[in-house]
Amino acid sequence: MTRDYRFGRFEVRPAERRLYVDGSPIVLGTRAFDVLLALIERRERMVTKGELLELVWPNLFVEENNLQVQVSTLRKVLGGQAVVTVTGQGYRFAMVVEEPPLPSAGAVDALVPSLPAALRKLMGRDRELVDLLELVQAYPLVSVVGAAGIGKSALALAAAHQLKPAVWVELSGVTDPEQLVQTIARAAMLPIRTDEPLGELLLALGPLGAVLVLDGAEHLLEAIARFAGAVGKKAPGVRLLITSQAAIRGESERVFRLAGLSVPGTDVSAHEAMQYGAVSLFADQAQAVDRTFRVTPENVAAVISVCRQLNGMALPIKLAAARLPLLGVRGVASRLGERLGMLNGLRRGGGGSRQQTVGAGLDWSYSLLSTPEQTLLRRCVVFVAGFTLELATAVCGEITLDKWTAIDALDALVDRSLVEVQDGPVRRYQLCEYVVEYARARLHQAGETELLRHRHALSCTELMIRAYEAYWDCGDKYWLEDYAADTDNVRAALDWSLEHQPELALRLLGVSGPLFFQQGLVSEGRQRFLALESVALALDRTLVLEASPFELETLLARYWLEFSRLHAGNGTCRSTDFAPRALAFYRSLDDPRGVFLALCRAMDCAFLPSGEAPCILEEIIEIESADWSPRLRAERLIAEVSLYQRCEQPEEACFALESLHLLALSAGLESIERLALNAQAKLNLARGEYERALQRSQALCRQRGIHRNIVLPHALATMAMALLSLGKMREARKVLVDFVAESRRLGWEWFGLYTDLFVWLAALENRLAAAARLMGYAKLAYDAAGARDFGTTRIRVRNSHMIFKRLDKPFISRLMVEGARMDREMFCTLALSRQSVEQVMPTASELED
Repeated sequence: MTRDYRFGRFEVRPAERRLYVDGSPIVLGTRAFDVLLALIERRERMVTKGELLELVWPNLFVEENNLQVQVSTLRKVLGGQAVVTVTGQGYRFAMVVEEPPLPSAGAVDALVPSLPAALRKLMGRDRELVDLLELVQAYPLVSVVGAAGIGKSALALAAAHQLKPAVWVELSGVTDPEQLVQTIARAAMLPIRTDEPLGELLLALGPLGAVLVLDGAEHLLEAIARFAGAVGKKAPGVRLLITSQAAIRGESERVFRLAGLSVPGTDVSAHEAMQYGAVSLFADQAQAVDRTFRVTPENVAAVISVCRQLNGMALPIKLAAARLPLLGVRGVASRLGERLGMLNGLRRGGGGSRQQTVGAGLDWSYSLLSTPEQTLLRRCVVFVAGFTLELATAVCGEITLDKWTAIDALDALVDRSLVEVQDGPVRRYQLCEYVVEYARARLHQAGETELLRHRHALSCTELMIRAYEAYWDCGDKYWLEDYAADTDNVRAALDWSLEHQPELALRLLGVSGPLFFQQGLVSEGRQRFLALESVALALDRTLVLEASPFELETLLARYWLEFSRLHAGNGTCRSTDFAPRALAFYRSLDDPRGVFLALCRAMDCAFLPSGEAPCILEEIIEIESADWSPRLRAERLIAEVSLYQRCEQPEEACFALESLHLLALSAGLESIERLALNAQAKLNLARGEYERALQRSQALCRQRGIHRNIVLPHALATMAMALLSLGKMREARKVLVDFVAESRRLGWEWFGLYTDLFVWLAALENRLAAAARLMGYAKLAYDAAGARDFGTTRIRVRNSHMIFKRLDKPFISRLMVEGARMDREMFCTLALSRQSVEQVMPTASELED
């Protein structure tokens, strides 16, 4: 039921949507009437411009001058003093409205006011609406909790329209908790005549059996919790539905946490994408500003990118869609790194006034936080891809925040949907994506950016020191579960410290080697170690000139050891440089484990003089302790395999590999298990067991998981060797195509080591001129790889014999010179082409041009 309003000569009849002057109707535009009614219904306070825009133009993006035009119209009709402007904020209705006699509590059942108009369509929330309705019907107190702009009010309003009788109470304008009861009474059109407003309100509410929807409660949590408790005791027939950024933590409260709208993966069609809530909302809002817009195969990827970057948040998606006429879909997607600026220029309708723009919504959310919560929120921006509670307290605490205050603050940020909880073996947290840019600006304003990045680098270093010690005593799976998720934090810490504190970067990198190796990020790890090599060498010289602290020797020992370990697997010459340096430091430190590991690395180098290897192995065996972990014992077995392969003792190498594989399998050392399998396959090749080598390499290539990158290029090369040895050129060609693709993906890490396989394929296919050119490139590439593989060494000899047997030596020399001038892509094109050489390969003169 609606009431009429009389003031002076005027009367507003909402049911008729008419304004009367001296009893006669006058013409008043639709928007002007809506502004007038909104001001009258909120006459006890100032109504912000944003709130009026939302009430009068729901779900539309309009400029403030539209509101000014309507206010000007009202002043012409009602008089200049009827609507007062509150400078920079909003408007207030200034005329005195006659109050009609209020009914008694016994007659209130007919006075349940009408609800605000529902959205014409609730996009992407069908399942949530059903679940919410079930919850409200089952429990007396339900809170819809979620981030600002996620769509809480729209969902609650849609539910309210199906739960009638329902009363909608807008709380955004309530600044004093003492006003809560009066605000609810006015919204429910209930009389409050005594000095005990709460008791009288509850007495009047009881017979209604209505659902009270309290919208935007996050700034009144304690007051609403007390009110909810009183309702439960004195008006149990009344149900409460609350929207808030945080739960009120009331007794018997059921929390309905609202996530973002669903976003599809990247590999979906335009039609499939439209079945997801975020995309359908974006398309709907885009069509409001451009009626020709459709999600098409050409733009679907950009639309999905926008929705994903905005976390499926309803308000940001609406604001982004409004930018389409100016920027286009791809322009919007590419500019979301500056989302606060891009999404703040427009206002929107529908929802709380506190959320008229993304920036306003975040300002509102930030203002509701306590000082420790604000501090933690802005400091969390230094983390990349999430953080643990331990890391958060280490980085963000201590500077004006003690550990337990930080923990309490983090709990509050999670409750307010500003920080997300990531499920997994280790509980992790992540600043919500839409908050990141805002928090970064706040951190800058506080002048804490460099301080926090320094603390972040220090904390990541301490984390990885613990990880490094745990690595030697732990299986791959559990170690990765504990530490792999912080890879991006380690990268960020390395990047910052490399620029600002290189010695700290050196310390961190020396204990991060296993992190890169275990995830198949060997190439990246090597590049990072290489970037710090000059720093390490400078510190080496410092140690020669003067006494150095124990810690400096330790960090250098780890750096050189892990640099050497990242070249493991094919006995690179880099190990010759690094392992002895690590060994010298560990001997100085009197660290048996370090000496042991450095000796094992030295054994893996193919350039080690053969006479030294037995002596080194003897010392390794002498140092090894019976109570050492399986991972450490595996290092000794790897060293034995290297020695037996170098001495061409296949039986001994086979026995050591079988022992290594069994140890790795039983101890959960998956990375070593795969390397052992690949080494066994190569040993099968050396023994002429081509079918067995093929089976093992195929099995390796079928394996999935985080360790795939470690061994896949080698397994593909081994498979190609086996197939070529069996005369299966067609199958070998397909495998080499995969090898090229995998090498390209991994930055061509091991490509040079296996280029002779392409020479072999060309020679077997009778493409002898191409084979000669390829051989010229392969020789340089193999030498540049800085590694040795005994299988490919034999292949090089075979290739040379095949080609020189059938072509003239001067011709071969000229072709090899031409081939040596090729780049990598040209080499791959020629190697895998079925065309004649003349169609693919430029001549020497063309190369010179």
